[in-house]
Amino acid sequence: MNVAPFHVASYVKLAKLWERDRDAAVTLHNRYFRERFADREGFFLNGVYVEITGKKLIRQRPEMIRLLQACIAGTVNCIATQTRAYLAASPMEFFYLMRFLIDTHIDVITEDAEYNINTIQNEDHQIEAIYETARQFASLKPGDYDKWKQEIMTAIKGADNA
Repeated sequence: MNVAPFHVASYVKLAKLWERDRDAAVTLHNRYFRERFADREGFFLNGVYVEITGKKLIRQRPEMIRLLQACIAGTVNCIATQTRAYLAASPMEFFYLMRFLIDTHIDVITEDAEYNINTIQNEDHQIEAIYETARQFASLKPGDYDKWKQEIMTAIKGADNA
């Protein structure tokens, strides 16, 4: 089990139809995550990133890129989300993202009813299992993970300059 303090950022990806209710959606999710972490000792909420987009690729999602910037900068060491589906739209991106986060020492907590992820508790050696699955997935098409990571890093650097 990892050791506190955890500087948490929450991530929410909503469908484009939420655009007309953006303010309400952002307010709702900010309140939800503030309340969720208010009384958790050792957890500090450093931000709530709400993405309203129809874009599926991580490199095309500005809030996810900003979140990954914060992870690399060291201001976030844990991502909390209601469902792992918010993190990535495809299995490929999910496993690539999890490998990237584990390599960067970022923990992940999801609230999925089944198969939730909690790399802090690391029950059943989740970190190792997820990482091994990600490694095996990447081995199916060698070099694709490195290309994906380069695209993410390029997007992060581009956001730095924006």
